[in-house]
Amino acid sequence: MKQSNRNTSGAIILFFSTGLFSANLFAEKADAFAIDTAEDLIEVCTFDSSHANHQTATAFCYGFFEGAAHYDNALEQSPLHANLLCEPQDLTRQQAVTVVVEYLSANPQYSSEPAIDGAFRALIAEWPCPE
Repeated sequence: MKQSNRNTSGAIILFFSTGLFSANLFAEKADAFAIDTAEDLIEVCTFDSSHANHQTATAFCYGFFEGAAHYDNALEQSPLHANLLCEPQDLTRQQAVTVVVEYLSANPQYSSEPAIDGAFRALIAEWPCPE
């Protein structure tokens, strides 16, 4: 019976240490993808598909847009907020990414502004709300 407990304890320690090791590797990769400026956003969202970190970059890009969508939805609930962005109901993350990347690539003067500002600048230019 004691032998079984030792094996179980060893398996649990191995499981958690492997998980922590994997989490540390992911954290190191994640730290490589800081999205501060609009230029950073374009860089992360346009990683070459042959690059080893393409999937991680794509996840960060989509995560940024998911967060921006939640932020916009929260603001829309406020009576003090005027809707500036009237995107289509069926808009996908990939469509939003494409619009933002194309806009910011064509307007490099906005590359040093905060990523969220650049993203909303591009989306509002594409889908402004009627006045």
